[in-house]
Amino acid sequence: MVLAFTSNLIICHFDPFAIGIVFTSALSILSTVIRARVKDRLLSKKFGKEWENYTDKVGFLFPKLKSKHKN
Repeated sequence: MVLAFTSNLIICHFDPFAIGIVFTSALSILSTVIRARVKDRLLSKKFGKEWENYTDKVGFLFPKLKSKHKN
């Protein structure tokens, strides 16, 4: 974004390429989260308690980091 100050008028110029990148990234992230939630619901219906036990051990989109300290 480029800002130009002309007396009391501020003119903003947005780079269309940058706007496209931001828009596409946001849409991709949203789409991934929605698809993952739908998949989790379907697998939960199919596998029940076994799926719930599995999801307790793994992360939603990224793997859970294992703790070195066990209580």
